[in-house]
Amino acid sequence: MVPTLIVIGIFFAGWDSFRALRNAPKDSFQIKVEGKMWSWKFIYPDGRTTNELYVPVGKPVKLNLTSVDVLHSFYVPAFRIKIDAVPGMETYAWFKAEKAGKYDILCAEYCGVRHAYMLSKVNVLTEDEYTKWLKSDNKITKVDQILKKHGCFDCHSTDGSILVGPSFKNIYNRDVVVLEKGKEYKIKSDENYLRESIL
Repeated sequence: MVPTLIVIGIFFAGWDSFRALRNAPKDSFQIKVEGKMWSWKFIYPDGRTTNELYVPVGKPVKLNLTSVDVLHSFYVPAFRIKIDAVPGMETYAWFKAEKAGKYDILCAEYCGVRHAYMLSKVNVLTEDEYTKWLKSDNKITKVDQILKKHGCFDCHSTDGSILVGPSFKNIYNRDVVVLEKGKEYKIKSDENYLRESIL
């Protein structure tokens, strides 16, 4: 009888904690999160997208998670959040940051060769800073917006470093080696070459 009562007590203590984790406040600020090999994308109610999460301090934030390719796991150690992002399914997590600062975001599920690089940050801003951030254009060019939207930065850098694909740095009109019918040719990466490569 005593062991049964102990187990029942543990269950109800755990149930209270579980309900607190799953019941996001109704006034939570909602942000959509997409995981993909190998980055996180955050989509805000006004339509802007970022690869780092920006939230106001002291406000509950609900993250609606999904994955566009394989299983990922959204993990923020500082806030004790770990939730799987599953292809074709939407789930959620919520938190309220009590202190401004930068906090690590990791992927806690092995998702491919660049899994260890699937890193991001939670930027917790004061209310004034967050209002300024919302009003700013963040100096993102139209080209950067397109590249981010289509996930190009997951495989290509802008600083010359080689990731899965070639760097965008000085990519226009440089010499590239192509293979055609078993023979190597050196050509210029002109407008036609780049268009065909992207398509």
